[in-house]
Amino acid sequence: MAFQLPPFFYSLRRLLFVLAWSVSLGLAFGAAPSTILWKLSMVFQLVVFVIILSKYFTFHHELGFLREFHYLSQTMDDIRRLESGKPFDHLLKAVVHLMRFDRSIFFLKESETNFIRPVSWQNIEQNLITDLEAKGNDFSLGFWASLNKNEPEIILPSSKAFHALSELFCQNPKQEFLTAPIIGEKNFLGFILALRDISRERFSDDDLVQMQVLADQLGITLKNHFLHKEVAQKAEQLERQNLQIHKELELAKMIQDSVFPRSPPNWKGISFAAYRRSARFVGGDFYNYLGGCRWGDSLCENATCGNCPRQVQGILIGDVCGKGIPAAIGMAMVNSLLNEKVVYFMSDPARILTEVNLSLKRYLGAESRFNSSAFVGFYEPKEQKFVYSNAGHDFPLYYNSKDKSLSSLESTGTLLGLFRESKFSAKEIKLQSGDRLFFYTDGLVDFFEKHQNSEDGFGPLKSFMLNRISYNVHDFIKEISNLVGLVPGEGDDDITAVMMAME
Repeated sequence: MAFQLPPFFYSLRRLLFVLAWSVSLGLAFGAAPSTILWKLSMVFQLVVFVIILSKYFTFHHELGFLREFHYLSQTMDDIRRLESGKPFDHLLKAVVHLMRFDRSIFFLKESETNFIRPVSWQNIEQNLITDLEAKGNDFSLGFWASLNKNEPEIILPSSKAFHALSELFCQNPKQEFLTAPIIGEKNFLGFILALRDISRERFSDDDLVQMQVLADQLGITLKNHFLHKEVAQKAEQLERQNLQIHKELELAKMIQDSVFPRSPPNWKGISFAAYRRSARFVGGDFYNYLGGCRWGDSLCENATCGNCPRQVQGILIGDVCGKGIPAAIGMAMVNSLLNEKVVYFMSDPARILTEVNLSLKRYLGAESRFNSSAFVGFYEPKEQKFVYSNAGHDFPLYYNSKDKSLSSLESTGTLLGLFRESKFSAKEIKLQSGDRLFFYTDGLVDFFEKHQNSEDGFGPLKSFMLNRISYNVHDFIKEISNLVGLVPGEGDDDITAVMMAME
């Protein structure tokens, strides 16, 4: 460590200087002009004046540097200017102006290739820049590494770097070189190589100090620029990914919509209407109409027997756990299994649910926590009975037109996919003209609970149905659609509603 004088020494020096100047000033006014003391006093006064004048210009220069540096630091932080076609030109131009360089080159180190490349230059011949770019100077091998001292440095004529730079810049003996590394968070980002004609002005220690200040600011600016650029690239990448996901979701929605019935069936004596809204692009609710003739336990494949006495009409509705894409995938699987089992066990809803549950456990494994509710029901016109089985689904509402009562079709088994040993039973009710069955998913109950300010949405839902029991099925479902549509944006859960009326 260099020896440093104590602070009081500088204060004593200033005091002695002031005393000597005061004595000299007194002699200048008190002594005769022809005396030696008067002449010495005048010489001393001239020296003092020169020193004061030098200090004034030095202070004025430093103050000007600080003012320009303050402006430069603000322009350096303007990220928008760094997004221009030549992002580093205005940085180097500002540094050259502030430091009074004759020529200068701004080099950046490429993190992937470890090459040092010129990115901006002032008063440098293009052929020199072309040669530098063609060489692709490897920082780890070339003499550039010797310039990385982590602080600004004046290249001495005795150094190898000076001779290499002199050859590079046409061996001009009247020029000096200064290098200033740019460091950002302890990482070497690049450096500035500056040249100055020594016949005009040589590099000084003040230049090194000022260049260090500028290099620190440049390191912060470049680091912010690279971070901003990285964030912009990631944002652009996320935008492309989001667009791709949006297209895939649109395709998934189109595929899922094709699974649902396009229109209600035209069955004699029964009318249907349905409404469905997913909380997101796709959802986990499903429903379908089941119709055909029973041939033993299975579905008759002969489509020409229009007035078959074994004809049955049915409906299935369900809700897979979760929302969005996972629920949609589960919905596709459960819906496919239900439609498959219907073919083999027509009009036996308990057997259908049992077989679907076994298939789910076989496909998903014993440790799976996947589950789905489902309701399957068949109406047999000949006997005017409705046979159903309910696997943990929200209780459908049954309106008996004879006694004007409203009751629920309760569960006859657990949710599908929970236990391999789950058992499902079937129940039946008699249906007559004017009776109605309303099937829905829990999203509709939650909707009434939230938007009707009720602790339980099941009560308001029953009141809603009773108040509109005289509506035909299409008007009733339209009322639900209008009510749900009043709430903008995505819903909290998928909503499905199906009204079945006996004519």
